[in-house]
Amino acid sequence: MILAILRKELHELLADRKFRILFAVAFLLTVIAAMEGWQRLAQDASLRSEASRIERETWLNQGEANPHDAAHFGRYALREIPALSAFDPGILDYSGASVWLEAHFQNPASNRRAENRIDSYPLASVTPAWLLSVIVPLVLVILLFGTVVAERERGTLRFLWVQNARPVQLILGKFSSALIIAALLAALFVSLSCMPIVFYQDVTIDWLSVLALAVCYFIAYVCICGVITLISSVVRTSHTAFWLAALFWVTTVFGPLLVAQAAKELHPVPRDRDFGAAIQQEAQAPFWLGAAQYEEVAIYEAEVMTRHRALDAKELGLNRDALVLQAHERFANRVYDRLYGELYNTHVQQESVLRSASLFSPIFALQRISRGIARTDTSAQIHFAESAEQHRRDIIEQLNEDMMYNAGEESFRYVADRDLWQTVDDFEYESPPLNEVLKRYRLELTSLVLWTLLSFILAAVALQLRSRAEVK
Repeated sequence: MILAILRKELHELLADRKFRILFAVAFLLTVIAAMEGWQRLAQDASLRSEASRIERETWLNQGEANPHDAAHFGRYALREIPALSAFDPGILDYSGASVWLEAHFQNPASNRRAENRIDSYPLASVTPAWLLSVIVPLVLVILLFGTVVAERERGTLRFLWVQNARPVQLILGKFSSALIIAALLAALFVSLSCMPIVFYQDVTIDWLSVLALAVCYFIAYVCICGVITLISSVVRTSHTAFWLAALFWVTTVFGPLLVAQAAKELHPVPRDRDFGAAIQQEAQAPFWLGAAQYEEVAIYEAEVMTRHRALDAKELGLNRDALVLQAHERFANRVYDRLYGELYNTHVQQESVLRSASLFSPIFALQRISRGIARTDTSAQIHFAESAEQHRRDIIEQLNEDMMYNAGEESFRYVADRDLWQTVDDFEYESPPLNEVLKRYRLELTSLVLWTLLSFILAAVALQLRSRAEVK
């Protein structure tokens, strides 16, 4: 009975002219969005590669300079362009692509793509991920809203009850067809969206992440099919089923926008001006104008003595000015850890609100997982900023220590050259591994699975009650 229902459902769906038209439209839009994403990726990766080359040449060719002057000369940490940003750019356009690394200051990420973008046509922001998470669910709503209620209106449902078909068998048959359709849609559209990336050699594709994307979209489509089947099982007319399924789609697509605004209101981020003032007051003034310098310098000097097993700074010939500079770096770094930690914690609190919303919106849960796997979410941006900051601290410490050990009495008159600049490592960023991403979004994944199971169970129960009433 289950196989018969499965064959019937697939035959009717594939023979439906409406299905072929909607599939063709979705396919065409996905091709267009995939090519647009590829062009975007190629442009961003090319600009990043050229900027990285120029940045390194500028650093190496700065000429002779005092190491601390070189620390103020600074370097850029450029974020690698995630290959899957062609599929799902997430917040990439609105988050900084680079961080300026200089002495004394931890700078926020800057050079946002959206600052220099002028959208010249309405579909400029349409991405494969948007199509697959918003338009394809709408297509499923249009195709499947009558999957059960239409059987009742045609009288075939009562015939199945007379033939001793069980509600569970009917639901399993319809769910099995939904599984096949969802698997085909997820495999086809995700692979189609990622295919152009294969031909671009300047980025590395994590195929395990592509597979994870396809699996997550498959689970989400099964979930949406389950909810639509549940709606179709409990209502009496196709008209009601369509509008309830459409309401479900509208609510799950646009409802999270209100939640996102609420998250910003509940956990506001400090203004840039206020944040910069806090840094100046807490990371700079107490050391250079207050009494913090003496204690910090004494602690750092004692650590250096212990490291070299020396009894006196003169024994090592340390440059005092460089020692003070590095002591300030250590002092300021603790302030930055606290202030930026509070800022990042605010973003985490906002994410917690959004994570809660994903429990009530399977489409929103899918969108969050998609951004995470593509490494274009908020967590990935924070990870990049923290990696860049750690690199800044390593560079400044290296330059200050060169001056501290080699300047002697020359102090700021001491200069280094290209030999030192070449020993300063370029910034190399590694995105969080896939297992960490999936662990971070386990609540969203659990939400999709629970929605699927609950819709299946409730649909079976509803049909069981309906079958008893109709047979009587």
